[in-house]
Amino acid sequence: MSNKILIIDGYNMIHRCRFQWGGGLVKGDNQIVYNFFRVLKSTVEEFSPDIVYFPLDGVPQARIDMDESYKANRAIDDSDPEIVAYWNYFRDQKR
Repeated sequence: MSNKILIIDGYNMIHRCRFQWGGGLVKGDNQIVYNFFRVLKSTVEEFSPDIVYFPLDGVPQARIDMDESYKANRAIDDSDPEIVAYWNYFRDQKR
């Protein structure tokens, strides 16, 4: 007997709940949390898995060690304080 496994891209889902679905950032933190659990619940119900994995990518250090230019084109626009605060928040979570 095999298990049906659902793998959810954690940071992608968090990002989309914050910036794209249901008003997210515009309506505040409570809306972001609501969006997250609403999407998670509907996704699990849609696929009816036996196991759910919710990996968070983190820093791809092995890939960066192999190629220093890996994801180097993803510069942060430091002219917008909201964007800087957003990325600082995620950096702080990795420590």
